[in-house]
Amino acid sequence: MFTGKVIGEVWATRRHATLEGFKLLLADPFEVGTRVNGKKQGLVVAADSVDAGVGDEVIVAYGR
Repeated sequence: MFTGKVIGEVWATRRHATLEGFKLLLADPFEVGTRVNGKKQGLVVAADSVDAGVGDEVIVAYGR
């Protein structure tokens, strides 16, 4: 889990059935070098469930 800022939306022609109804957002972590499973993390694509938008500060959690 990390905090970051939404910097854009991701557009896709096809999505997996479990992502129906979710916006895909591009999030930039506040903490440089955020680690996930021991790897440095850059920009992250996140499925939005709370109607966030570009410019919003968000908490990104991994899993369901």
